Amino acid sequence: MEQSKKEFAVRCLERIKELRYSERCIKDLGVDLSELMDKSVHLLEEAVARCITEDEDRIKQVLADIAWWLYEDGKKIIVEGKDISVEKPYDFIEWMEKLYK
Repeated sequence: MEQSKKEFAVRCLERIKELRYSERCIKDLGVDLSELMDKSVHLLEEAVARCITEDEDRIKQVLADIAWWLYEDGKKIIVEGKDISVEKPYDFIEWMEKLYK
């Protein structure tokens, strides 16, 4: 993956986390923006997935991995007996790039 795509994907993941945090803060004030946020966030998630793979058959799996990282607080994975940290967006994108080559 080109460096510019990787940087874009990282910025998208960071922005998704910011949007979800803002959504929770606003919801605590009594305003529910989840429908609006879901549409925006889904587009960002898809943009990240398309940076990782151009294979249409793999997009759903990539989106599932992105959702795992974003919403299940993915911090590390174990591959061939080794712990790989994916806590930071850049590390996650690096791992995804290798996984979906």
